[in-house]
Amino acid sequence: MKLKTALGLVLVLLAMACGTHAGKSEADMVSALDTYMVKVNENHTLGQTVVEGALTDTQGQDDIGTFKYYVNYNKDNHDLCHVKNVEETGNSREENYYYQNNKLVTVVVESSAASEKKIYINKGRTISTLNIAKAEEDLLIAKGNRFLDEYLETLK
Repeated sequence: MKLKTALGLVLVLLAMACGTHAGKSEADMVSALDTYMVKVNENHTLGQTVVEGALTDTQGQDDIGTFKYYVNYNKDNHDLCHVKNVEETGNSREENYYYQNNKLVTVVVESSAASEKKIYINKGRTISTLNIAKAEEDLLIAKGNRFLDEYLETLK
């Protein structure tokens, strides 16, 4: 009898010690990222560079529009905070990529031809999306990571 009681007590203690710990919910993480985006958008002390050029067709032959992107970074530690990419091809498209600690955390796309799209990312994994298909989500995340890689190359 004492052995069963002792084993039961050990199992209870193990369960309490190794049990799952409640982390932030998806809604809490999305809310925190929305707050972060507002903070970045309102921060007028960020450094900024601007790149602009022509968009070409898939063969690279004909101009089909223009692009202009704004790179916003922390002047003190040079962390990338935000890239705003504006494309004009008859339709206007604005892509906003937000970064925390040089990691992509949110993508917001506004277009004259479609509803607003959002991707929320935590630790490299999508935690929530709005109005976006998986293929476009993957494309935008890859594009956001290319902007980050380009920026980090300029720091070398």
